[in-house]
Amino acid sequence: MKRIVFCVLTLLGFSLWTLALAKDDEARAIKRIQDLSHQSGKLGTYRALIIGINDYQDPKIPDLETAVSDAKAMAKVLLERYGFQVQLLLDSKASKKAMFQSLRELAISTKPDDSVLVYYAGHGDLDRGRRPREGDHAGHRAPSARAAV
Repeated sequence: MKRIVFCVLTLLGFSLWTLALAKDDEARAIKRIQDLSHQSGKLGTYRALIIGINDYQDPKIPDLETAVSDAKAMAKVLLERYGFQVQLLLDSKASKKAMFQSLRELAISTKPDDSVLVYYAGHGDLDRGRRPREGDHAGHRAPSARAAV
């Protein structure tokens, strides 16, 4: 008899706990298109790290013409149209140290409901140290370690 009472109480407790979780999810559920805005309170903060490099210090790397303007345009759209908090690193401000520090700060300050976008405009460098896995593309591009350092 004690076993039956214990099982019934356990099932009842589990059911109540599940209902409580479902109610919390309902309160946060997105029901209208307007809820997809960060201003609705149903989504976390939108954060973006935007990097653009035209001018390279290494004479072997040709300078670019539009990377900085592309990065600025992306930052403007994300800020004005989508309400992102934007950090912009351009040319000499986009050193390897600054990029790693910004990524670290972003990782530390980001909460589970936040959305993060990282945008990079500039030269890349083939990552030859990475072994491709099955299904990978022939290679991927990573920002050059020599970029604006």
